[in-house]
Amino acid sequence: MPFIEHYVLIYTNDVKLQFKKIEKWERRDGLWLEQQTGADGELKDPACKKVSELIMEYNTQESQGTFESVGTSDVLSQASSRPEHKGRVRGQSKFVKPSQYFNLNRSSSKDNEVLSMRREIEELKAFMCEQRCGAVG
Repeated sequence: MPFIEHYVLIYTNDVKLQFKKIEKWERRDGLWLEQQTGADGELKDPACKKVSELIMEYNTQESQGTFESVGTSDVLSQASSRPEHKGRVRGQSKFVKPSQYFNLNRSSSKDNEVLSMRREIEELKAFMCEQRCGAVG
C-alpha cells in the first residue's frame, strides 16, 4: 500500500531535537487500518477483522490488476460494503467534499456532449461542402 513521506520537527522545551521522517498512508483504506490498529499491532475491535481482511485482499487484487477501485467505489467502500455518504468522505475531515477527494468532475459528461456536438458539426460541414462541390461540378 503506498505511503506519503512526511517530515516532523520534534521539540522538547522549545529546543529542536531532530527532524524525523514518518510515513503516512496515502489512501483511505490504509488510514482506516491504521486507526483501527492499536499500539500492539492488533485490531482494537474484533468486529473490524473481516473488513481489514477484505482491504488486504482487495489491495492484493488491485496490485495484480484484477480489482479496480474507481471514484467512490474504492477499496474501503467495497470492503465495508457501505456506499459513501453524499456530502462527506469517510475517514476524512468534514471539510473534504467527495468531489475534491475522489476527483469527481460532474462537467465531464457535459464536456463529452460538447465534443460530440463539435464532431457532428464538422461532419455536417464536410457533407455540405461535398454537396456544394458536387452541385457545381
